[in-house]
Amino acid sequence: MNVEEISKIEKNGKTFYKVKADGRSFTCFDSSDGFKQLEDGLVKSGMNCKIEYTETQGEFNGSPVTYKNIVKFSEIGTAAPVKTPTIIPATAKKEVSDDVWAKKDRRITRMSCLARAIEFIALNKEDLPDGTGVSEDTIINIAKKFETQYVYKNLDGENL
Repeated sequence: MNVEEISKIEKNGKTFYKVKADGRSFTCFDSSDGFKQLEDGLVKSGMNCKIEYTETQGEFNGSPVTYKNIVKFSEIGTAAPVKTPTIIPATAKKEVSDDVWAKKDRRITRMSCLARAIEFIALNKEDLPDGTGVSEDTIINIAKKFETQYVYKNLDGENL
């Protein structure tokens, strides 16, 4: 059986182990050889072994249950190899050219300028003649003006 989980429990002044193996639950009390094997660290999670146990009929919360009490472990194998996560070094990441980033930055800037142009028109709508709308070309021209005359100018007013 593959030992999946081992828990040491202290309850009412007594110590025992709960063991989960192959999806089944077992208990192991201090009167058994299995308890000493667990205490000595001879059996650990991930190991394969044969579990010798007794079954005792009982009741838990008004329902009948079968308790599986470990007597001892035998044919104890080594722990299954632990899979370690593969770590990809930062140098292995795909390099993205500056040109790709520049194009992406330009698209983001244009979207932002377009949104600001729409806000600009909304804030100044009372200056429009009644019943007239604003064409798409007007919005795009305002966005281009924001982009070229503000975003892509350095502090001296020259194009970047």
